[in-house]
This record gives sequence, structure tokens and C-alpha cells, in this order.
Amino acid sequence: MKPTISRVALVALSLAGTFPLLAQPKMSGLIQVWQTQMVDNNLRWNSTFGKKYYNLRSEFAENTTALRRAEFKMTGKITDDLEWEYMIDPVISSGAIIQDLTLTYKNFLGSGLDLRAGQMKNYQSFEGLVSSSALPLAERSQLARVFGDNRDRGFVFIKPFTMESGVTGRFVAGVFNGQGKLVDTNSQKDFVARLEVNADKFNKFGFYGLNGSTDVKDSFTATTTPLAFGTSGPTAAAIFENRDKTSSMGAYYQFMDSVYRIELEYMTGDLGRRFQGYGSNASAAKRDHLDQKFTGVVGTIMYTIDGGHSFVLRYDQMNYNSDNKFYGTTNPYTPTAGGNFSPNYKEVTIGYTYSFLPEATTKANIKLNYIKRSNNFLSPRAGQVGNQGGDSVIAALQVSF
Repeated sequence: MKPTISRVALVALSLAGTFPLLAQPKMSGLIQVWQTQMVDNNLRWNSTFGKKYYNLRSEFAENTTALRRAEFKMTGKITDDLEWEYMIDPVISSGAIIQDLTLTYKNFLGSGLDLRAGQMKNYQSFEGLVSSSALPLAERSQLARVFGDNRDRGFVFIKPFTMESGVTGRFVAGVFNGQGKLVDTNSQKDFVARLEVNADKFNKFGFYGLNGSTDVKDSFTATTTPLAFGTSGPTAAAIFENRDKTSSMGAYYQFMDSVYRIELEYMTGDLGRRFQGYGSNASAAKRDHLDQKFTGVVGTIMYTIDGGHSFVLRYDQMNYNSDNKFYGTTNPYTPTAGGNFSPNYKEVTIGYTYSFLPEATTKANIKLNYIKRSNNFLSPRAGQVGNQGGDSVIAALQVSF
């Protein structure tokens, strides 16, 4: 049986009383409820075309009330140099409700570096690391929700810096298992790096990258039966040699003051393990080419006026095969029945947010979002021909504490 939010909170509060004075935790949380409405029935009835590249939450496939987030977070110190963080979300359907669980050693062994170890996000993308309570829209961009909003187990070294000009920032480098919240079963690891710069009070920019490979146990060999890539696909030896190489690299910029919030981000890399080509059985591969690349770009502008009213516009494009690579002579994205289902997806989101406390906009607000999606990710059903998709309306009520 899954723990209820109230049970988890009561246990956390009881535990808090057992901590010594220095370790008394600080507690915070976020509750977010969604009401979603389909603009038409396509999202409910149509099946996904081909491989499932497009990321569509289940809440969008029905008119429904959803408990989207119920995050409860505690942070504290054991000593001035040793900090801990623990966050859970009991509404996660998979049952893996622990989100973050980390220990941070400040000035590790006098090196000037901070060591952070445990389960955390793997430092990819900009919006992926933004707190859920501070998102300009109800949901993250395609780039952030697929490649940035991922938790993994590992460790990073963090080097904060301050320059004479007043510029501040930090450099992050670390190693992750590459298996998310699962127990690691292989020796392969993901290597990550990130540079964040705060140019002044209003401007931020940065760069980041990741390099990894398969998460299949490394006892496999070149003769192990690989996943099938279809007609004229690569040999087993080539698939073995590729080892589902996985990478990402990107850059971002943000300007934010009390009126305007502008964000731009670009990311590219190898799909690799994210859409596996090597597995424990001979089922079909989840991508169309060994060296398949993705490219994403997103731009957001937010305008806030007195009284807690904000207006948001976001353009969001994610191409899961930016080099248009596939095996064989037949294009898998242009079926004989017609249409072009290339996995290059576009979303335009228009949003309005009313903050009940204009001086603390994330504490309590309601967001109204309309998502316009490109029509190239759903198969046509009876009476339909060619590209299909569907749009959504979201009302999100949020309280944070």
C-alpha cells in the first residue's frame, strides 16, 4: 500500500523531534493539482505512430483531475560542513517516491570543493534544475522534462567562485550510475560537467554536458543477440561496438527581473541508451539508427504586471532524429498511407498565472495553459488521413510552503 501524504508528513514531523538542535531540519513542500481538458478526442483514441519518441504525460490523454505533485522536503546540518537533503513525492505512480536524498560535505578534505553524493538530478539542462514551484508554466519544456528532469545516483564535486567584477557561479563535475533510481547493475558510468555563471542580479548563463553508454550488464559480448533495427540494420558487432553511446551538451541564458523573464536554451547529443539499441532480449530497438542525434531548442518570455498577473509564451521544438538517419531505403516516417511523421515535435504554450500573494508568487497561484502541439505523433484512426496530434488546456492550482 502506498503511503498517504498525511502519513508521510506525520512520520517526518515525529522524526524531526529526535534530531539534535544543530540538525533540526528545515521543512518545505509543494502541492499541485491539475485539471486537464482535451481540445479534441485524438489524444484519447489515437495510438502513437511508430516508435514512441514524443513525451506525453498520461494526464493529457483524458479529461481528468490529477494530483501532479505533492513534494515534501527536509534539509539540515549535522555540522557546519555536513549538510543533508531529503525529498519525497508520494503521488509518484511508480512507487519510487524518494526524489532527492543527498549528503553534502563542504570544503571536502580542505580542497575548496564541495562533495555532494546520493540521489539527485544529473545537472543537465537549465529548466530541469529549476524548482517545480518556480516554473513559468504548469509543465516543463520537452527538452527539460525528457533530458533534464532525471534523477540518478552518483556524486559530484562543486566549486563555487566569485570574480573581482562581481560575477559569481559554480563549476560542477561528477559521475552517475546511469540507471536512474534503480540499483546499479553494471560498471559503465555517466560523466557530467556544468558551468553556471551569474553575470549580475538579472542575468544567468551556462553550459553543460554528459557522456555515457549502455546500462546493460557488461557481461554481454559481440555475439549476444542485440535488439533488432529492422531492414538493413547494423550487424551485432556494430551494435556491440556502439554500446548505446549516450551524450548531451547544451547552453542556456536567462534574464529575470520583477517584470520580465526571458529564457533560451539549446541542447543536442546522442540518443543512445535513452532509446535502447542493446538489451536482454531480441525485441525491436527503440530508435532508428545507432548514431541517432537529437536537437532541442526552447524560448520562453514572461511578463508580470502589478497585482500578481503574469502572461507567458513559450516556443518549444524537439527533434529526435536531427540528422534524419535510418536503415533501409524506405523512410519509416512517411508511410504509404500518407503523411510525414518525422519525430520533430513543436509545442507552443500560452499561459496566464494569477498569484494570490504577488510578493511571493510561488507560494500560491493558479496557472491556465493552452498547449498547441504539432500534428505528427499520432496514427490516424477511422475517418482520418495523414498527420495527427492533439492540443490541451491545463488549469494548475499550486501551494508551496
